[in-house]
Amino acid sequence: MRAVTGATAADILGVEQKAFDNLLLRIGPDAIAPGRQGVERRIPVALIEDLLLSLELSRGLSIPAKDAFQLARRLLGRSPGTGRPDLETDFVGSLHIGAFIQIGVDVQSLRRQVQERLEAAVETVVRRRRGRPPRAATAERV
Repeated sequence: MRAVTGATAADILGVEQKAFDNLLLRIGPDAIAPGRQGVERRIPVALIEDLLLSLELSRGLSIPAKDAFQLARRLLGRSPGTGRPDLETDFVGSLHIGAFIQIGVDVQSLRRQVQERLEAAVETVVRRRRGRPPRAATAERV
């Protein structure tokens, strides 16, 4: 499974690193297990698809991020617990809600967009240095 850093994932989604961390907190452990202090998170590329779609749904339908994430998972045919594709789903990308409402997603376009953004982000995002900054070298040491 391919994975990227949190900074790269934030760049792919078009949000700041802090906004990305807040999004993961609002969604909760359904998205990804909480990280540990000092260990950089690895975000699976499949999760980025879910997050990008949930951001679009949240903005477009004015619904909370957690609800948008659950809806995105259902639209992409992922099972609720594991995030893997649900084999019982009839058609991925379309969801009937009630008798008169149907929501659809162009899954191929979504995946193509994520792939294009991923290729661009891998080239531009630089990993932050961790730890203490190096001591400034003095001109003369006595």
